[in-house]
Amino acid sequence: MNLSTNLFRLDLSSPEAFGGGYDGPVSVSVGGPIISKFITALRELATFKELLRSRVECVLIDWLSEFINIDMQNAKESRRRFDKSMQLYDQSREKFVSLKKNTPEDIVAELEEGLQNSKSSFEKSHFNLVHSLMNIEVKKKYEFLESISAIMDAHLRYFKLGYDLLSQMEPYIH
Repeated sequence: MNLSTNLFRLDLSSPEAFGGGYDGPVSVSVGGPIISKFITALRELATFKELLRSRVECVLIDWLSEFINIDMQNAKESRRRFDKSMQLYDQSREKFVSLKKNTPEDIVAELEEGLQNSKSSFEKSHFNLVHSLMNIEVKKKYEFLESISAIMDAHLRYFKLGYDLLSQMEPYIH
């Protein structure tokens, strides 16, 4: 638990003990009923804050975790497969190009087939890498913006609920 979380945790038992109950003469003389209303309002504000924290955690942190742990790992894996297929394609090309004119036809056909297979594998892995990278770009541009918008909306609601609650408390505050 960090410092900012601790700053918002209120121990409201002391003001409640000070205010006593609603009906006691001592409680009424020190403003117990009003203190109780303030304590209730502070508890509601704490609930609003917890809802905001939960929303931010759900929207942004979960999204970032998924982005890093799944999407980025998929792109890294695609890049690894691409590098491997490129290396195999280069090797097949070198073997095919290094053939002599008097090489038997069956060996030439076998190397040509291997070259075609490695080229096909290379092109497929290239496509998969581009697809993974484009997926990352789309998520960065649109899904991240959508997440930030949802967080800003959650903040707007948090402050609006707080404002509405404190507006209702204004007569007691003054």
